[in-house]
Amino acid sequence: MNATIRVFDTKIDMFSRLGDVIENDLRTAVSKNGKASYVATGGSTVPPLLHNLSRKTLPWEHISVTLSDDRWVNPSQSNSNQNLIETNLLANNAAKTTLIPLWSDTQCAEQAADLAHESLSTMSLPFDVTLLGMGEDLHIASLLPNADGLKAAMAQNNERLVCTLTPNTDEGEKDKRLSLSLNALLHSRAIFIVITGAKKWHALSKALMQTNSLKYPACAIVQNKKSPVHIYWSKEA
Repeated sequence: MNATIRVFDTKIDMFSRLGDVIENDLRTAVSKNGKASYVATGGSTVPPLLHNLSRKTLPWEHISVTLSDDRWVNPSQSNSNQNLIETNLLANNAAKTTLIPLWSDTQCAEQAADLAHESLSTMSLPFDVTLLGMGEDLHIASLLPNADGLKAAMAQNNERLVCTLTPNTDEGEKDKRLSLSLNALLHSRAIFIVITGAKKWHALSKALMQTNSLKYPACAIVQNKKSPVHIYWSKEA
């Protein structure tokens, strides 16, 4: 297992430190390779970090940004991760970066996934920085427990970068999801997972012990032996 855990008392301290680490990794990648790739995540936790990053004096014109996952909904909608990234990251100094979205205005989500796969293939691979959140149900990106399409997205022989999944929950949300596959997520030089509060800490403890990755998808990331995983936990929820 390649996971390390860093613990912070407050979210401000955590985001400050993580922002500095991501800045350094992206700067180093551009210096070595002339370009860098950053996989961003959505969710309510990350906007302060995105604001922080947007003000960094990085060579953003040489950095491409994509998303770990998104709903197959128009980016004008508030539950679109693309909307969140465009609003919170692609501003200030980071306005110069290139966003490679997962969503596209196609007849079906599967066509959007095909186009996203082609677009992401042009990025600097392995991804230089991949940022992820984690749900209390141990979903990661849109690798959702019991989702239709999860088994294919998690398959070791899956060569696709982007897959489609449909939530299978009692909450009623049925928006199709576009998600990087497990193999695509693990094809990263550094993976950062951000969690906050006691409930997420309990979920992380479970992810570090469980072995059924189809029931607990986050296990496949935090226990992987291929890519380094850096877990940042704030005690403050």
